[in-house]
Amino acid sequence: MVTCPLADSYVAGAAREAGSAAEHAAARKEVKYSSIDGRYLFEPIAIETLGVYSTSARQILSDLGREISKSVFRGSQRDELSLPEMFSAGAAFQSSFTVQQFAGL
Repeated sequence: MVTCPLADSYVAGAAREAGSAAEHAAARKEVKYSSIDGRYLFEPIAIETLGVYSTSARQILSDLGREISKSVFRGSQRDELSLPEMFSAGAAFQSSFTVQQFAGL
């Protein structure tokens, strides 16, 4: 889920603490999917349009990047893939669009 901290419903919390909109969105997703069958693992991924990730998103993407790197670069000295960095490029584009939209540019 991508959420905009500049929206009226989030701006007060976002002004107090960076990432509060992403954390709020992640918490809403946890409630929404709380009845998921125990056979499945649910981890909410919430990212603010300005590039801040929820705690759960940072953790799961870091874990996924580490596991992908282990299988792709097995025996190599390469750094692990950083999925959050890959997603940040897309979020940066969305952020510039959002800021322009709110600024009326």
